Formats: sequence, structure tokens, C-alpha cells
Amino acid sequence: MGMRSDARANRQDLLEAAEALLNVHGPTVSLRAVAQEAGLGVGTLYRHFHTRRHLLTALLGRIIERVDAIVADYLEESGRPDDGPVASDPDRATARWHRFATELVKVNLSVAAASLDSLNCKDLPSEEMIEAAERTLTQRMEDALARARADRQVSEDLTGERFFLGLLTVSRPLMSQERWLLPGQEDWMLRTYLRGLRPPA
Repeated sequence: MGMRSDARANRQDLLEAAEALLNVHGPTVSLRAVAQEAGLGVGTLYRHFHTRRHLLTALLGRIIERVDAIVADYLEESGRPDDGPVASDPDRATARWHRFATELVKVNLSVAAASLDSLNCKDLPSEEMIEAAERTLTQRMEDALARARADRQVSEDLTGERFFLGLLTVSRPLMSQERWLLPGQEDWMLRTYLRGLRPPA
């Protein structure tokens, strides 16, 4: 029997609350705080996620699903990699590539990666789950890069892993003071990074 609609909604609310708090407070945020943020009792949280490890495993799966959807949208909008470059309209190809990268940044991958690095082993998703996630993310980046190469948005030697790690680096969340001093800095960093990936003219 599948999950009831109200239970599915509660689970979704808990995952969204956990992601929001993780982005602000990091991996030490309490499970009770997650339940409160979702407007649910802590007992409801434990019915869905027995431990922090279960919650983080579900969040990792959610990230994979979101990245997969973003890549699929980019490829659908751009055409298959073997369709050839969009030579007649390179500006549109550049705009699509920038939208794709911007959507990836919104997933807050850098926060998730930092959280996994700082947690105790007992709280982490299984090693097999993490390795499978890394393989999936790298492959999906390769899928997107095949299109980007055809559109001359990136150099031929750029790998999915290198692109992904670079994106994690430039998309780290800025402190509030940094945002105040340099409004638009995050977008500038992303655009500068993407511009540096382009092949020589």
C-alpha cells in the first residue's frame, strides 16, 4: 500500500524544512528544529525519518532528483548533443547554458557537500549511497556538457567532475555582510566562472 496523501505532504514539508535549515545552520541543526520549521510534531518526523542519517539520505535522493530534472530540462530545451551547434543563434545557446547553471546553483549543492564533509560517520548516508550519488551527478554533468560543447559553451577537455567541483566552489553561500557590500556578487561569480570555461575564439 502506498503512502497516504497527508503522509506524503508531511514528508515533503519535512524535507523542505530540513533543506532550508541546513542551508542556514549547517548539519548540526536539531531534528526537533526541523519538525518545528515544518509545523509538525517531532513524533511525525521520527515516523518518516528514524535518525539524522535517514533524513540526510532522503535529502541526498531529493538532490539527485532535482539535478536530474534540471539536466533533462536543459537537454530538452537545447536539443540532443548530436543535433549540432546552434550556430545560427549563439546568444540563445549561451542564455540556456547560463540558466542551466543558475538552476543548479539553486539546489545549494555546496551546502550539501560541506554538510556531508563535516558530519560524523554514523550520521552520513551509506558509503554506497554517496558513491552512487557521485557517479550519477558526474554522469548527468557529462550529459549536459556534451550539449554545451556542441554549442561552444565549454572547452572540449572539460570533464563533468571538474565542472561540478568548480560550480560547488563558486556557488558557496556568501555571508550577509558580503551580500551587503557586494550586491549581485553571486551572479557575477557564476558568470565569470562560466565565461572562463568557454573555448578560445
